[in-house]
Amino acid sequence: DGRAVWTGHRLELETRLHDLRPQRLDSRAPAMTVGGPLRLRLDGLPSPDPGARAAPPPWSLAGQLELEGRAEGAPRPVTVRAEGSAKAGALELRQLQVRSGDAQAVLRIALARSANREWTLASEGSLADFDPVPWWPGDAASPLQQGPHRLNAGWQLEVRAPADAARLAPLALLQRLAGTGRLRLHDSVLAGVPVEGVATLGYNAAGGANPGSLRADLQLGG
Repeated sequence: DGRAVWTGHRLELETRLHDLRPQRLDSRAPAMTVGGPLRLRLDGLPSPDPGARAAPPPWSLAGQLELEGRAEGAPRPVTVRAEGSAKAGALELRQLQVRSGDAQAVLRIALARSANREWTLASEGSLADFDPVPWWPGDAASPLQQGPHRLNAGWQLEVRAPADAARLAPLALLQRLAGTGRLRLHDSVLAGVPVEGVATLGYNAAGGANPGSLRADLQLGG
């Protein structure tokens, strides 16, 4: 069920998803059944009024998604909430939150292209008592499936990429990235092994022989 309204240069859609099972669409998707409202707003369309003379504005898209349900074999409910937008030269996921019981993951990410056509990627997020298995099932024989997992982490990242990033080989692109960031993993368990660590990405705008730096410290087993 749903509704659609096209007025002037804007199209608004509202619908409700029922009994959505992502794993039927892709075997790698989580095994769960969810449902909830989806709202989309698209601007920049030609007007449906044949007498309209105004040119449409630049296109933009905004959306919100709220899903609730249960993962297969898990007694706890799961929720997914997402809100984002896109326009020419910019993409923003203002919030992506997935939750199962008291465990949750929160992600924010923004991608934008500047006037000189360089790309900037900014992201921040956190994990709280997060178990990735319900969300990334993977191969049943993989170590990830063995558990138990409990991840607590937080990160912030901002990276700039050159205008020709899409044409560069992966190694060449890595050499031309510039940015700063920090990842902290604490009070966590991965496949039954206690794990903690910190990774820091640095960049010296003054340049030099080694303008970028990456330092990581990881502790396993407590």
